[in-house]
Amino acid sequence: MALNVDLQMLSVRSLRRPEDLLSAVSLQCGMLPEYLPQKFGWSEPLKLSFDPKHLEKLIPSARGPGSLHEAAITVGVVKRMPPERDQGARAQTVWWKRAGKQQARGGWVTRWGKELAGSTHGSIGLTVFETRYQDKLIAYLKAGAMSNECDFGFLDGCPEAYKPYARSNELATAGSRLFVTTHILRHWLPDMMWATVLGPAYVRMFGKEHILKAPAYLAEEIGHEVIYLQLTPRLEDIDERFDDVMAARQRVKLHLGMDAFFQPELAYEWREHRENAGRVFRVPEFVLMPD
Repeated sequence: MALNVDLQMLSVRSLRRPEDLLSAVSLQCGMLPEYLPQKFGWSEPLKLSFDPKHLEKLIPSARGPGSLHEAAITVGVVKRMPPERDQGARAQTVWWKRAGKQQARGGWVTRWGKELAGSTHGSIGLTVFETRYQDKLIAYLKAGAMSNECDFGFLDGCPEAYKPYARSNELATAGSRLFVTTHILRHWLPDMMWATVLGPAYVRMFGKEHILKAPAYLAEEIGHEVIYLQLTPRLEDIDERFDDVMAARQRVKLHLGMDAFFQPELAYEWREHRENAGRVFRVPEFVLMPD
């Protein structure tokens, strides 16, 4: 079935530490060999060849020709750093793509912002264009959420009928790709996703036992303060049984509490009213890990 499917995980880690980013990359390559990246880069165009045996190439050199440090010197942004102050390479956001029958794309996105109070989770995401590897995608979502210490993760898609909802709640601001940011989650949960991982921040807010009683097809605890919810048996249901899935979304939201989820009559322009965070909708307190 031709359907865009998005998977995303929001980690309390910044992913700026090379070991954290490379651990996330290694897990994905091992669990989803069908979607092994072919090309990567730190910005478009993505022309560098991806080699799973040399993941260290994903980390830009801290110094030397082609490094970000040298580029900054060239444009006059920074002065040349003395060797004794060089702290070594830091991970940068890495984008990747795969062409062919099993086309895919995604990225390992490092934290935005310097101060923890206003910064974001590290984000790990991918988009595929088929549903035949549903079980592998679910297994990766669960394992990745645990391994990367995620507060939130999902697997879902945006068929034509869902686009008006996704654009209203800002799950899809352009096209049909679903994407969640920490900035939005500080104001509301956009929707109940077809498959959702609720990490410690949300388990503490909703309550473990309450989540596990949700009227979903599947609700299971997969780790300490980490719960997996799935609305229906098949990922294709988001398109083929659209009304049933929408009804399932609503049932689970009503159970968990509508005050935590986007409601158009209560929503506001969060970019202009950041002070409303936590005042209109119920939101968790995110405890992000410092670098």
